[in-house]
Parts: sequence; structure tokens; C-alpha cells
Amino acid sequence: MLRKQWSICSGIWWSVCPETGGHFKLEMGGQFHRFFHIMEGFEKEWNYTDASRRYVTYTNLDPGKYTLHIKASNNDGLWNEKGVSLEITILPPWWKTLWFKLIVLLILGFVIYSAYTLKLKLYRNKQKELSILVEKRTQEITLANTQLIHNQNLIKSQTNSILEANSALTKLNSTKDRIFSIIGHDLRNPFNVVSGFSELLLEDYHNLPPETIQMYLNQIFNSSKNGNLLLENLLQWSRNQTGALSFDPIQLNLYMVAQETISLLKGDAFKKKINLQSNISPDINIIGDEKMVNTILRNILSNAIKFTYENGTITINATINSAHVEVCVSDSGVGIPAEKIPLLFMIETNTSTKGTSQESGTGLGLILCKEFVDKHQGKIWVETKVGVGSQFIFTMPLS
Repeated sequence: MLRKQWSICSGIWWSVCPETGGHFKLEMGGQFHRFFHIMEGFEKEWNYTDASRRYVTYTNLDPGKYTLHIKASNNDGLWNEKGVSLEITILPPWWKTLWFKLIVLLILGFVIYSAYTLKLKLYRNKQKELSILVEKRTQEITLANTQLIHNQNLIKSQTNSILEANSALTKLNSTKDRIFSIIGHDLRNPFNVVSGFSELLLEDYHNLPPETIQMYLNQIFNSSKNGNLLLENLLQWSRNQTGALSFDPIQLNLYMVAQETISLLKGDAFKKKINLQSNISPDINIIGDEKMVNTILRNILSNAIKFTYENGTITINATINSAHVEVCVSDSGVGIPAEKIPLLFMIETNTSTKGTSQESGTGLGLILCKEFVDKHQGKIWVETKVGVGSQFIFTMPLS
């Protein structure tokens, strides 16, 4: 409590007793009879108070500055017109002070900032958790997709393997059927001819004219020769299929190989009055397996003789092309229909055709040629025109 004294007039004093919450009490002492008072800033009219009451009280004053004016009279009724004034400042309670408001604002700002920071942190943590979860799910999906693709590729690979196995099995079945057909029909016919004519000779040799005997012997010779060629091709083909046929490439003189083959087959060409000639240069050397190269040339030339008319021509040529030699066997025979060309080198679809002099065959020779050419990393193909002739061409590595 703060007590201050002020002199209003001689013998009169007063004091202010401030109270909290905008309350204060003004007590007066000394000699006076009555007084007027007014609180400037709070009221507009003067208040009269007699001597029996020696104090004034104001309550619920708002915080701020006020001026209290007092006029008093003594016992003789003399008034102090000038009066006195008192500057009064009502301080707000602590919860209404500026510093408290500032502290509250600071605390409120801190709380808001802390709440925002916490919310932001929680949001970021949630985002991080979601990112980790999304990444984990993405990895799981990616792994699942990878596994699915792997399984699909595996199924596709297995399907392809099954299809390839089925194709190979179909091809093997066709090959088996073709081999049985060769053995059961083409191989049996030569032996039947040999057996039949031999029986005729044994039964009636002394009664047969010489020209009939000569004819029988020719049939026996041709049939045995064809059967021997068929057996040779069949043996080589079967050994090649099982891997039992060795491959021993060496340097060969192509001219000499061609001459040996021509010498072997010129008897067949002579019978049909076919001109069989070689235009191969003596200085061309190749790298190849001697038995396989002989088989290739023998079968191609045999086919050319078989399908060439009497008085025709068969020519062997060789051309050096880069690191290979192209060997071409040309004939003036019947030619091959276009639809049959793709089937010439396929055992499962190839069939035998009678020659110009009704010569029989198996169709196995060209198939064997293709496999032997493939072993030498070469190629074989045919260029033909029906009624004009054919050209069988194959390549061999140049020495």
C-alpha cells in the first residue's frame, strides 16, 4: 500500500490508498466541513460529501490515467475554489499488463511453432514411412514382376523346347519311316532282281541264247551295282547320324578328285552316250574329307547321269570365290519342277524319281551330299529349268 499526503488547505490533508483491480480509497484528515470531488476521465459531474464522511471511494476503474479534483470548505463555510488536483494512474492487473501479454504472445507463438514443428515432423516421418513402404512395395512388385517374367520366359522356353522336341520327334519319325521305306522297298528291289535273274540262269543256262544270258548278266550287274551304292549311302548316312563317321579334312586336289569320280561313272555315262567332262583347273586345292568329297561328287554326277537324256552333256566346273571354291555340276537333263526343289535335301519328304531310262533310286544321295557339305561349313543349292537341265552347286573351303 502506498500512502501519500497532500495539503488542500491549512489543517487539511488526505491520502490515497490504492487497491488492486482499479479500486482505491481516498481518506481525508484535518479541519474541513464539507467538500466536492470529481474524477476527470471517469465522471462528468461533481459529487458533494459532507463532513460526516471523510473519504471517497472509486471502484472498477479501468486502467489508465485520471485526475481527481477536490474542493473543500472549513467550518466557517469558506470554500477553496481553486481546489487541488491529483494525478492518478490506475495500473492494470498483472494479467492485463503489456509484458504479460507479450509473454503470453511469445508462449502462444512458441506453442504454435512447436505444434507446427511437431506436426511437420510427424508429417515428414509419415511421409518417410510412406516412402519406405512404397519403395518396399515397389521392390516387392518389381521382384514379383521379375519372377513372373522369369516364369513366363521359363514357360516360353519350356514350350519352345517341347515344340522343338516334338518337331525333332516328328522329323525322327519321318526319318525312321523313310529309312524303313528304303530298306523295305528300294534295297529289296535290287536283290530281288539279282536273285530272280540268277535263278533263271541256274535253271536254264545251257538252253538260253547268248544274247539272253548277256541281258540277264547286265541286269544282275546293274542291280547289284545300284544295291551296293544304296548300301554305301545308307551306311554313311546312318554313321553320320550317330556320330560314328569320322571327319578328317586334308588338302585335296579338286581336279584329281573329279577325274577319279568321272572314271568311276563313265561306264554309266557311256551306256547313255552322255558326254561327261571336267573343266576344273589342275591347280585348285581344297580342304576336305576325302571320302565325303568323293561321295558328294559321285552322288551328284550319278543323279545327273540318271536324269540326262541320251547324247546329253554333263560338265563339272569350279570357280574360286573368296575363301571358297564353287563346284558346279551342269546337265542337259529333264530339270526339276519348282515345287520339288525345297524337298530335295529333306529326308522326311524326299521321294525317289525314275530316271530318263527308268533308272531307280532312293533320293538319299542328295540328302547325304547336304549333310557332308554342311560338315565342311559350305552350302549346296540347285538352279534348274524344266526341260533344259539343272546345275547343282556346292562350296568347299579353299586351301
